[in-house]
Amino acid sequence: MVLCQAGDIIVGNVFSGKRKGLLKRIDYSTDKEAARVYIKQYGITQAPALLFLDTQGKLLWMPLGELSEKDI
Repeated sequence: MVLCQAGDIIVGNVFSGKRKGLLKRIDYSTDKEAARVYIKQYGITQAPALLFLDTQGKLLWMPLGELSEKDI
């Protein structure tokens, strides 16, 4: 399974119903310019990265690397 597909499944299971509206997905493989902004701003050094931001864009939590659904 492609890594992006696995991420879609995990995030899709965690963010369902009303929470899905809180999700914004930026994938480096499909939107390099948007992803570069986040990589630079938040100092991402390892992929994949999952960023949880508040409504003002302040970082709340950023796990890096492989994650399981229970880790999220």
